Amino acid sequence: MCIRDSYYTSRLVRELMARVDAVAAEVAAAEGAPAIDLRAAVPSDFEHYYDFLHHTPKGAAEVGRAVAECVDELEREPEPAQPN
Repeated sequence: MCIRDSYYTSRLVRELMARVDAVAAEVAAAEGAPAIDLRAAVPSDFEHYYDFLHHTPKGAAEVGRAVAECVDELEREPEPAQPN
């Protein structure tokens, strides 16, 4: 029996990751937590990804920027009033 290396197609990987992203967004919404759409924040090209999952340094910088913007927005939100 010969076992060959097998890989998922790029189309399947994108579909699976879109499902993961959708579930993560649902969980964040249910918990009242912010969610960042990194697929929208980081261009899908080989300058930003080594493959379909792992960021290059340039891609990681874009992730950092998106996270920093989200944290900055959260810091600017007024804190809810505390009950007496």
